[in-house]
Amino acid sequence: MSEQELEPAASAGTSVAPPGPAGRRDSAERGEARSAPTTLEAARERVGGSLRDGGWREALAACRETRPELAPEVVDQVGHRAFDEGAFEALWEGLTELPAAVKSDPAVAYWLFVTATAVNRQAEVMPLVAAVLRSAPAPELRAAVAVTQPDNEVDAETKRALDAHESAATMRARAFALALEGDRDTPVLLFRRAMALAEHADAGHLVVACAVDVANQELSLGRYRSGRYWARWALDEYERRGVREEHRRELAAATLAFGHILLGELDAAREVLRGVRVDLAKAGMPSYEAVVSTAGDMHLLDGRLDEAETLFTTLRRRSPLTQVASASLDVVKVHLARGDHVAAREAAEYAYSLSRGAPRFQSAIGALGLGMVLSYADPGSGAEVLEAAARQFELTSLQLFQTQALLWLARCHLRTGRLDQAVRALAEAELGTRELAEPGWRLLLADDPVHRELLGLARGGGDALKVKLLGAPRLEYRAREHALTLRQCEVLAVLCERDDGVTTAELRRLVFDDVVGEGTVKSTVSRLRQVVPISASPYRIEVPFECDFKLVLALLAAGKVHRAVQHYSGPLLPGSDAPGVVELRLHVEECLRRAVIGSQDPDLLIQFATAVGDDLELWESARASLPGGDYRLPLVIARIRRVREAWR
Repeated sequence: MSEQELEPAASAGTSVAPPGPAGRRDSAERGEARSAPTTLEAARERVGGSLRDGGWREALAACRETRPELAPEVVDQVGHRAFDEGAFEALWEGLTELPAAVKSDPAVAYWLFVTATAVNRQAEVMPLVAAVLRSAPAPELRAAVAVTQPDNEVDAETKRALDAHESAATMRARAFALALEGDRDTPVLLFRRAMALAEHADAGHLVVACAVDVANQELSLGRYRSGRYWARWALDEYERRGVREEHRRELAAATLAFGHILLGELDAAREVLRGVRVDLAKAGMPSYEAVVSTAGDMHLLDGRLDEAETLFTTLRRRSPLTQVASASLDVVKVHLARGDHVAAREAAEYAYSLSRGAPRFQSAIGALGLGMVLSYADPGSGAEVLEAAARQFELTSLQLFQTQALLWLARCHLRTGRLDQAVRALAEAELGTRELAEPGWRLLLADDPVHRELLGLARGGGDALKVKLLGAPRLEYRAREHALTLRQCEVLAVLCERDDGVTTAELRRLVFDDVVGEGTVKSTVSRLRQVVPISASPYRIEVPFECDFKLVLALLAAGKVHRAVQHYSGPLLPGSDAPGVVELRLHVEECLRRAVIGSQDPDLLIQFATAVGDDLELWESARASLPGGDYRLPLVIARIRRVREAWR
């Protein structure tokens, strides 16, 4: 409201009153009228000063106590700062105490709605929200309601909101709606543009939220490494920006843990989830289902099925009808994992019936759950339902769910003896299984032992190949150890290191002498192929494999220096002088050295220095890390003297 609107208007043709009591009274009235703008400006300055000093509570209180009509001017700043602090209850209290006319302002109503969502009190504001949406464009409020309670109008409502006003809130909502409609490219771009707008508004909590949005979208599209990266970035930004919105941190952590699970990094997932306390009282709050579901997934993979079932069933019980299908899918999954097919079928049929007529993605999820159950009792019918679900998911951006439907479809085909159709379904699922590790297969297939057979079919073999090239080389494949020549081990080291494959010419340069022709390279690969499935050039290993030196490097990249040292059993193929192997050996050793020295951990330094041998820098770093009087100090000093004497 402007100052002009607040100042009383003078009547046309009014004459100046003569001197006397009446004239003085009129002058006094005019003085009061002239002072009104000053009073408004004073209130505005008081509110602004509080905000400049970081006091959003004081700013909101000043509005409420002096000039409530100022609240719409500052509610965005107040809301963002309160959300950065995670002070939802305090913000809720301050907003609900504003006069009814002020709460009906679209900007204030928006913050009332999102705060009510955060404190799980949406029902209290929905009459006000509905009235505001009927009478005003209210783009941010419209966008927030559309995505919090998605229905068949979510596309139209979010488009209307974004067309009316571009903000982080309207852009996020539009991206969410487009993702549900099957757009696989635009949502990430919009989420990142929303992040830039949130940055401009100094809304740290929204920057983190947009990063989590990107992470979720990448995970949904089968880009699990990228999703894990964005979730980690979101957590890092949460800390760097000093955001204290616990709910936002929990969502970022759960998203990161889910990425770790799909990539097979279960220890990392458990570590992340240790910092998340699942509060079932929050089940039913929008987006909190991600926290509960991921914790349940971890319990399922760890064999703690009772705990997983408790989380999943509570989540389903408190979910709105529009989300029952997706919540029920977890319940179906845990019942199948424990072999209770009757309970699984009851949950699946309940969700399937409720999902008919729901938005496409919920309808497809309902069909997926039913198809999973039918794959045991009636695989022929299950295949039909799962095929239909896969086609529905194809029209969404939910590649992960489409992949899950295709994996269960392959299971149905295996049970009916149609191996060629199983292979076809697995080939179609390749986009979602390209980065999916074995624990991810287990999770999507409800820990059914058939996941090993399907994984083998998809990757061209059976059990994972285990390559150990640090210290004494060893190869395990299909429960057997295989003896290899040094040259074959050198080739294997290069293939393990080069995920994108290596050409014949590159392999010749990295492993063989210049005098050796390409025929020798090909024959060596051919002999190795009798043990290890290897593709045609560019050569790559065609089955899942575990490699010890890659594990060491991955642990270092994750900051797990102690575990990396534990897995380092010696130099990489110490007897090899192949250029590519020598370079790789030095790279692994130097990465370990730098990480251990940087840790300044005396136990770690001494352990690694002992394993490496006469490395003067390591021993001197160990000495520097030990406090005076430490019982190990004389032994370390003696080792340093011995190394120096050996150099003379």
